[in-house]
Amino acid sequence: MNTTWQRALAIPATVSIALGGALISVAPAMAAEPAVTPTSETSAPPAPDAVVTETPAAVETPAEEALITDPTEAPVAETPATDAPAEVPIDDAVETPAEEAPVADPTEAPVAETPATDADAEVPADDADESLVGAAAIAAAPVVTSPAPESTVTVTPQDGGTPRKSPVTFTGTAQPGAVVKIRLDPSSAISGVQYAEVPVAADGSWSTTLTIANTVWDLTTRQYEAGADGAPTGVASPETKLRFVLKLALEDAPAAPVMISPVNGAQIEPTVAQGANGDVAPVRIVITGVPGAKAEFSYREIGGNGYRTAVPEPTIPASGTLTYDAYIPAGKWRISTRQYLVTAAGTQLSEKSAISGGRAIDLHPKNLAAPTITSPRAGAVVPTTVEYPTDYIGASEDAAFPSRPTAEIRIEGTGIAGGYVDLTTTGGGYSGRYAVPVGADGRWSFLSYEQPGRITYSARSATYADERSYDTDAIRRVSETTSIGFTVEDRGVGAVTPAGSTGGAGTATGTGTSAGAGVGPGGSALAYTGTDERTATVGLIGGLLVALGLGALVVARRRRSL
Repeated sequence: MNTTWQRALAIPATVSIALGGALISVAPAMAAEPAVTPTSETSAPPAPDAVVTETPAAVETPAEEALITDPTEAPVAETPATDAPAEVPIDDAVETPAEEAPVADPTEAPVAETPATDADAEVPADDADESLVGAAAIAAAPVVTSPAPESTVTVTPQDGGTPRKSPVTFTGTAQPGAVVKIRLDPSSAISGVQYAEVPVAADGSWSTTLTIANTVWDLTTRQYEAGADGAPTGVASPETKLRFVLKLALEDAPAAPVMISPVNGAQIEPTVAQGANGDVAPVRIVITGVPGAKAEFSYREIGGNGYRTAVPEPTIPASGTLTYDAYIPAGKWRISTRQYLVTAAGTQLSEKSAISGGRAIDLHPKNLAAPTITSPRAGAVVPTTVEYPTDYIGASEDAAFPSRPTAEIRIEGTGIAGGYVDLTTTGGGYSGRYAVPVGADGRWSFLSYEQPGRITYSARSATYADERSYDTDAIRRVSETTSIGFTVEDRGVGAVTPAGSTGGAGTATGTGTSAGAGVGPGGSALAYTGTDERTATVGLIGGLLVALGLGALVVARRRRSL
């Protein structure tokens, strides 16, 4: 009987222990479920990219073959008429004298040769004259005495030279009564071909002055018999060719100007009354330099590609001190300056000086509406209510920041709907700076933890270079600053906060170095520990079942011993 009774009791005991053990083992697995979900999402294979079936090459190839094999279009593509204008600058046609056109055939002169064509520009008129039948060619080539071959001709601003063009005098000798034709070919595209005709004096001398670009030139001269009207006629003489360089001769550069303001690292916040308009605001620059000289200012964006210069360039007054307001967009800029001497007419007279300044500034137009801080009240005394950080994230392991009684404070106020508040907290041994979003209703709030001491909150409206990052170093426009001060008093933990000393609940985002923290991403929410109410309940039931099974075995053993 005892054996049968013991066997009967052992079966439910064994089942109870097994079931209880299974439930206990299930509890950790259930606790791990939150971690499984993101793993299964990230490990899921991505959706395959759409396969592009329309290959561009396959579509375009038939069109190209049609263009090649279509005999009706080939003559159009081969017509050379469109190539000729591109080979010669427009200046050639404009500056070619009408006398250069061949006139041997009277029927062609008024029709084909009147307009300046590409053929005229490619073949000098002198070459065409060699085929004319008329007066015999002059046997000798004209002589060029100035400029000399391979020489550099320098012209000062006082003599009419400019940074782009300067006057050059050409002189030489030729047959008395003849006409010398001059052709000038530039080595660069800054000018077209230049022409001139110069009569030769009775003493055999000739001279002319032309204003041409400052560059390298190839000079070609020929002489002709003069017709009854003084125009060249007959066959051209042999030619004289030479090369020379024309450049502006500037005086030595003056010393670099001295920049007095702004100072390096300046935070400049012009108001509307001072000229701020939207994202653009004035930066006052003060330099000293040479009276009468031109000042050149440049503004280069720090960390970007922006670059600006002052136009027109201001003149340094007789006092030698120039004050100039440069209007530039909000942001971080580096401002530099240099100077150069000019003539009375304002033409550059000297080389430009070395660059000076290089001052880095941060420009914030102050033209937004200022926010308000409605809670806590200015001058309030707020008691400590919690132990921070022990009550939230555990005891501090940093000896420099021990856990202390702390006031949990909800900062609240109003601002520009949909905008941001640049919030700064100082006091209690800590400081922080945060970008707090303003709701559509024009209200904002921020949760902060302040240790005992005098606390100051400062808030101003702000816009950012990148609204997605809220980088406090990339602020663009701002408002006037609103500030309040209050005191956090150490009354231990659990003190009741006086009514009206702090505000209601809200949300905010922010990062910083103070004890304050935003509620939301990156805020004060605790990390997930793997335990919740469901797992605790399952574990308790499993433990009870194991206990019942063990109790049954003890009863069975005691009955066996009786």
